[in-house]
Amino acid sequence: MSGLQPICFLSGWAGYRELFPFLGRLPHFYVPFAPHGEQAIRNILLGQDGDQTLVAWSTGAHMVLKWGADIIDRFARVVLVAPFLDFTACLPCRIIRNMQARLEQEGPGVLTAFYANCGVPSDLAVPLEGVHVDQLIRGLAYLVRSRCIPDLLADVQTPIHLVHGSKDRIVPKRAFARVGSLLPRAKVHCFPCGHFVPDHLLTSLVESSIP
Repeated sequence: MSGLQPICFLSGWAGYRELFPFLGRLPHFYVPFAPHGEQAIRNILLGQDGDQTLVAWSTGAHMVLKWGADIIDRFARVVLVAPFLDFTACLPCRIIRNMQARLEQEGPGVLTAFYANCGVPSDLAVPLEGVHVDQLIRGLAYLVRSRCIPDLLADVQTPIHLVHGSKDRIVPKRAFARVGSLLPRAKVHCFPCGHFVPDHLLTSLVESSIP
């Protein structure tokens, strides 16, 4: 790929730059609720026009689906990684509430187990002392209540790539398949990894999708 500029990356919950050695250097790299909330990120993306690729992972992919054609069709192509329509269909509310409680009691150290569950390599370390627990708790509260409206995806024109890890323990196959059923023209890619998809795989996919 000739440079970083053509990609805009919307990460997932606790998906800090340190997890993505290449994509983390992008000027347009956004982590939900750290510090930007949903509306602020939407407003930023509304200003991103032209021949750009939007790559969104997990919570970021959920937000893009929720916004529908309004955001998707502002980009030349969109790559949605581990997307879901309703996070409570992936993990029960009690597990999400338990994560909130543990964050309040134990602090950001809780993320170590979360990253391991996602399949993040141990050499990609996030400096936990810089993590704001209140932002993480706000993000989990969002995931409990947020839902996509399928009708907003009916008129999408932009080419979409859907990416799923065959070992994903966060977004099960049935939840991923629900997204695919609403975007029948999307190209589906399955990688031998977990919920976390290494950025070298994503950048290769983006490069191969550009005419």
